[in-house]
Amino acid sequence: MNLLSNRVAHAIKVSGHTPSSVARAIGCTPAAVLQWISGSTKNIKNEYLFALADATGFEPRWIATGRGRERTLAALNHRVVELVKNYELCDERGKDSLYRASEREAAYNTKDTA
Repeated sequence: MNLLSNRVAHAIKVSGHTPSSVARAIGCTPAAVLQWISGSTKNIKNEYLFALADATGFEPRWIATGRGRERTLAALNHRVVELVKNYELCDERGKDSLYRASEREAAYNTKDTA
């Protein structure tokens, strides 16, 4: 995601927030959040950037620049726990399938960022 506006919209959507709910959570106006999403604002004040990151579970560096880890480790840990639970529920064929899919995705993402 090359644009700040796309990253902000993605973080809000994935976290389950709406522009209004994230505005309440971080202490700014819904209009400000809508400006971030529309792209009419090119930068977010640091206090709001970090508050947005805290509210959504996304890394502030990723929101601001698109570089680095997308999600915080705390947010990822929840997903990792769910993935392990799903893995443990599978039979051997399913476990092998999930493992191979994760290898393919990791290789694809590595090529994408290299």
